[in-house]
Amino acid sequence: MVATLAPLPTMSTYLPDQIHYSASGVYSQILSRDSVCRSSLFCLTAGTAIKRQTIPHNAMIYVIEGTGELLLNRDLHMLESGRFIVVPAQCPYTLTALCDMTFMLILSKVP
Repeated sequence: MVATLAPLPTMSTYLPDQIHYSASGVYSQILSRDSVCRSSLFCLTAGTAIKRQTIPHNAMIYVIEGTGELLLNRDLHMLESGRFIVVPAQCPYTLTALCDMTFMLILSKVP
């Protein structure tokens, strides 16, 4: 039996208009979501860190602006505008914004 996905509604946004830096350090906004995929925009102020954690699903990070560091397993990846990184499910990571940084996080919930 093949599962049928309901199509997402058409959605368009100009991402630079969605960038907001918060005094709390983290601003996030879900851009689209269905049963197998979620796209979110994250804006981190300089010095903000997402402490070591894992995600149960495969993830993709696309950096829109700013710079940061991603410690993925034990490998350090520099993040800058235009960088695309795949984060495998269950892989421990830490992310730190070196200056104000915005990225898109896409989670894939494929069984």
